[in-house]
Amino acid sequence: MKRTEPQWEIMLPQSMRSRWTDLLHFGVDAKGVANRSGGRLVYVATPYSRVVVDDHGKWCRMRDAEASVWASKVCADLARAGATGVSPIVLSTGMCGASRLDPLDEKFWNAWCAPLLAACGSIYVPDLPGWQASRGIWTECVWALGHNMPVLLEAR
Repeated sequence: MKRTEPQWEIMLPQSMRSRWTDLLHFGVDAKGVANRSGGRLVYVATPYSRVVVDDHGKWCRMRDAEASVWASKVCADLARAGATGVSPIVLSTGMCGASRLDPLDEKFWNAWCAPLLAACGSIYVPDLPGWQASRGIWTECVWALGHNMPVLLEAR
């Protein structure tokens, strides 16, 4: 199955940003997320499936741990700023290594993440390497916008 790149240009072109003026925010840091969260949970969308595989396309425990550390740091930054971040990467750390769950089973993890996303008041995408190539982040952002949920992008 051929992997396709997310279609950010469909969602993010300058000419269309006005369509989501109230929902899509660029250049938002942890403090800005806290100011906009209204005390609700913030879904932290960080890259995963493309950053945790080795050169042969196999899941790599070391890269998984690194992805978890990055997500944990983002959640800690949000906590220091006064927001409560919910990261599926942080929550699922260890689940795959301790069980027979496939860390790259996109269908399973999309279904597992859906209630977390739905429980949050906004989605935050920190400017971490790989976020623009992440189909998962793109799908979550499109879902959020379609459900009138603010999308807060650290990238400008």
